[in-house]
Amino acid sequence: MEIDNSAIPAWIKLSGLTTELASREGLGRIASSLGRPLCMDHSTARRENFGTVRICVEIQAKKPRVNRISIISDNMKEMFINVEYCGLPSCCAHCGGFLGMTALFLHLGLTPRRSGGRRLR
Repeated sequence: MEIDNSAIPAWIKLSGLTTELASREGLGRIASSLGRPLCMDHSTARRENFGTVRICVEIQAKKPRVNRISIISDNMKEMFINVEYCGLPSCCAHCGGFLGMTALFLHLGLTPRRSGGRRLR
């Protein structure tokens, strides 16, 4: 059984946004710099809190993570956005893929089991 662990969806919290960058277009630009944009949470979509927003982005395991993004605004001013990855699993030092528990067991050649001893695959 082959598992593709090279990319996963990840929730990312962004802080330090201006109203200009908290727009759908602005968030799309930021999300695209981190990976493939997938969606945003309800309060972000309703534009309830510009200070901190959450977006879901498909990220590649081998792409380096950033803690801060530099953006040049429409008025040519440089702004910095803080980036926090929420619950991101570790990466394998051997293949570079993401390691969830099931992927970790399969990666090591073991058979994952649920409590009670039933096989997952």
